[in-house]
Amino acid sequence: MSRHHIAQKWTTHAPKLREKWTALLPRPCLACGQPVTKGDRWHVGHIIAAEDGGKPTMQNTAPVHAHCNLSDGGKRGAARVNAARRAVAARDQAESGRRSWR
Repeated sequence: MSRHHIAQKWTTHAPKLREKWTALLPRPCLACGQPVTKGDRWHVGHIIAAEDGGKPTMQNTAPVHAHCNLSDGGKRGAARVNAARRAVAARDQAESGRRSWR
């Protein structure tokens, strides 16, 4: 489980939010806009991510298809890791005066 979910106590809020959203289905998916129905596999998605300070409330969450939510995951982390790798490569190049083949 990620640090921001632990810090926000999403583990205690998610079942309560899911129960509330289930009663309101069908609703549009937060990611793709197609209807999320009770028979679908779905998650409680963030409108403003917890990492960005979003709170676990009905106003900041919405149903999202499981495949939409899972396909979106990891992009922010990958961007952060890739930026750090580029910074290290640029620093190494500046220090050595040669371009790295990494």
